[in-house]
Amino acid sequence: MFRRNTTFVIGAGASTEFGLPAGAGLAKRIKESALFRHGSYGQTQRFGDDFFADKLLGRFPNITDRQSRSSALDAIHSGIFTAVSIDAFIHRHRSDSAIEEMGKALIALEIAKAERGSSMFMSEEMGQGLDRSDLDQTWIGSFLRILLDGVEDPQLVGNDVSIICFNYDRCIEFYLREALIKAFRITRSDAHDIVYRMNIIHPYGTLGTLPEGLIGYGPGLLPFGPELDHRFDPFEVGKSIRTYTERMQDDQAIKKIHDAVEHCSQLIFLGFGFNNQNLDLLRIKSLAKSIAQRPVFTTGWNTPDAINATIRRRVLDLYATKHAMWRKPFHVANGLGCKELFEAYGMELAAFTQRVIHGADSESLNHLVELGED
Repeated sequence: MFRRNTTFVIGAGASTEFGLPAGAGLAKRIKESALFRHGSYGQTQRFGDDFFADKLLGRFPNITDRQSRSSALDAIHSGIFTAVSIDAFIHRHRSDSAIEEMGKALIALEIAKAERGSSMFMSEEMGQGLDRSDLDQTWIGSFLRILLDGVEDPQLVGNDVSIICFNYDRCIEFYLREALIKAFRITRSDAHDIVYRMNIIHPYGTLGTLPEGLIGYGPGLLPFGPELDHRFDPFEVGKSIRTYTERMQDDQAIKKIHDAVEHCSQLIFLGFGFNNQNLDLLRIKSLAKSIAQRPVFTTGWNTPDAINATIRRRVLDLYATKHAMWRKPFHVANGLGCKELFEAYGMELAAFTQRVIHGADSESLNHLVELGED
């Protein structure tokens, strides 16, 4: 088990261990797929993603409607390099509904392709016989082992953990569900219910809820790594994506995020970029005059020591103005990715528990006590 009320903040860098693109990689893929030109006399020249072009032509048979979307795609293709992420680019052009619509559809397309091409993907034919040892050696394998350590009732899995995942993919949900099946010898349906009861928050939405099986489509449902065929409509799936503007206006979602940040006993950032837009969603210091301190851990892959102070300042600014008064440990794991952070600090992240054994026969293993550690 993790220490009680542990909160993880997950960025795109965490999914790269499974073969998905980080922010710059996703922007590059979107740039390529957005290259779409509407020719004269109703002729369309295709230079980007053919599947996306076919879906676009089918959805917008009217030339005028198609031209406005083509203009939006051109804006994304030519201008996405000027923003820190596709989310930031859409937010910059939030008054242009066509850019928002095309941007969301492109996100849906590229994340769907990335899920299917990732090491996480598992087809129905693979079933339970798939060897997941490659994933077990990534950070999520370490996360799972701590999460389940000492847990005998699967219904208690994840009760004291919150995950704020800024990624659109469903890697965490998919891996945990499939792992719980094997860990507790339960059905996929039961494992599915357990995972979706966990406090996993996606500030920007996802491609949709996973179906209980490995396949299955429906309103708001999309299998992991869907096949790009007639059942997958990037424009419909894109409606599940939330822009920064939409999320800032969603009081209920913001409260869930703030509760996870405010009430945690320790805060762990994995593959997070610390850009202003994402930090804005996490910031709670205006909610309380005094916030209890807690240890902070963050990955520092390709992070030079010179910016450690900046990272510390940005994180502590979520809570308090007087950063100098912060006395709890703050670990920037320079040069370490998500897997390596768990290797270095896993024991500190895990709960320290003791069982008080009554009777020489050791039959009564009661009074499980979690001990606080500084």
